[in-house]
Amino acid sequence: LLLDLDHFKSINDVYGHAAGDAVLVRLCQVLRQHTRASDRIFRYGGEEFAVIASGAEPEAAGRLAENLRAAVASAALLEQRPVTVSIGVALMDKSSSPAEWLAQADKMLYLAKQEGRNTVRVAQHGEPV
Repeated sequence: LLLDLDHFKSINDVYGHAAGDAVLVRLCQVLRQHTRASDRIFRYGGEEFAVIASGAEPEAAGRLAENLRAAVASAALLEQRPVTVSIGVALMDKSSSPAEWLAQADKMLYLAKQEGRNTVRVAQHGEPV
């Protein structure tokens, strides 16, 4: 899964970088609370995170992504306004390289953002990158 905080730049611009940093810390707490102990969470960029859910079938990964999206949307990450995430989901199997998986997940994340943010987009098996 690739997650990106929606409109994060405006949080930093309006509330300051200290508030943005606090949002990132709270986001990580929410991610840890709603993932399995075996899942791995990585900060991938400024406000972008990757969750590696080893062994999760595509349907389970989609459910995980939707649960994370809903948990973030309902969490009090910033008192002054709601904070949401967009999530792209792609399966990495033996036929794909990590770079191909990342490109596919990034494409799904981009589509989720295009579809209005605060949404999940799951790659269909065999969908071209």
